[in-house]
Amino acid sequence: MISYAGESGNGKSYASRYLLKMLTSLDIDPLASTSFTEKKVCGAAKTGNIMPLIFDDLKRERIREWEKWGKFYWDKGHAFDEPFAQLLVTANDPIDSQGPLGRRVREIWMDATFTPNGKNTEIVETCLEHASQIFHTFPQFSWTSISQIKHHMTTVIH
Repeated sequence: MISYAGESGNGKSYASRYLLKMLTSLDIDPLASTSFTEKKVCGAAKTGNIMPLIFDDLKRERIREWEKWGKFYWDKGHAFDEPFAQLLVTANDPIDSQGPLGRRVREIWMDATFTPNGKNTEIVETCLEHASQIFHTFPQFSWTSISQIKHHMTTVIH
């Protein structure tokens, strides 16, 4: 799991939206904090879906719940020898890397701050809205590469 943590207004949500657009070439909003539940996350893992699960603005109580069931997700919550979704979250609060999930969480602390003057938001929204060619090229390249890797893994396993 990768966690982008930092103060409010430093670009975590926009980073998630950019990632989703890079993967799909579509404007997709990250999943809400309320969707970050054991049932939903583990259910997605069991489908063999390789699309990352990206949750935005994970609330403190969700982080505490994750500390209770997150280890299960990595140890037994997905089908072995099958691809499963990686988790990416944004949060204002850090995740306790000393707890039971220590090695399983990579936290990226975002120290950037942006003046809340509307101009910065307008610039980012314009970039997302008027997709450059990379938003259309990268998904084709990455999904083709993933398909080739999955085929190779299947051949090696069998």
